[in-house]
Parts: sequence; C-alpha cells; structure tokens
Amino acid sequence: MLNTLGLANKVKLHLTYSVIWSNITTVVVDQPTKYAAQNDSLEQFGSGGATATSKTYVLKGENPKSGEIEYVLAISKRRKLTLENLDLIFKGIEEAEHKQFESIDKILMAIVDSDGSILFYYVHRGVKNVNS
Repeated sequence: MLNTLGLANKVKLHLTYSVIWSNITTVVVDQPTKYAAQNDSLEQFGSGGATATSKTYVLKGENPKSGEIEYVLAISKRRKLTLENLDLIFKGIEEAEHKQFESIDKILMAIVDSDGSILFYYVHRGVKNVNS
C-alpha cells in the first residue's frame, strides 16, 4: 500500500494535470513525538518505518478557481483520522510554514481509494457557519 508520500505524489499528479493547479510543493509536517511513538494511532502519517511515522506530507498549491494558495492532505480511504489528528495537522502546517500570526482556516482532504479514484473534501478548522 502507498504511504502518504506516495499518496501525496499521486494527488499532486492529479491536481497538476487534471485540475490544472500550479506551483505545487510538498510541505513536510512533523508530528509531536508523543504521537510519533504510537505507531497504531498515527501509522497513516508515515510509511511504517521508524523515522517516517513522525512525518505528514501536505501539498501546497494554487487553486485555479479561487486563485488562492491551499493545502491538501492526501490520505487513504482505509485510514482513520481523528479530530485530534486534524488539529495537529493544522498546527503542524502553521509551524512548518512559519505562520505564527496567520492561521490556516481550511485544508482540502484528498481521499484516495484503492481503485485510484480521489475524492476531495474541505475540512475547516472548528465549526463553520454555512451562511458566512
């Protein structure tokens, strides 16, 4: 099975050639060591190796529809993702991108199925009013 770097590369190809995103780069997000040691709960964030379990690979690129820079988290359909994991990813992106004074409001989650299909869902930080 693909690890998250492999999933990120698969999603990157899709975004580049099918959705025509531009300036796509990979941001490596370090997970806190207390979670990196728990291979069962955070195995989805790495390849299963001793050092890779503490890394999450997030794509950063320009969405052609909005013209904004967005972050994309590629995960396998079979992996579990908790609210705590999502919170750590939001915080990790801000730390990796040195955005201490600017918070990230949403990320685009790319869920990859075993047949290669990809579904995209926006995940907002916290509760978001649908009318705003």
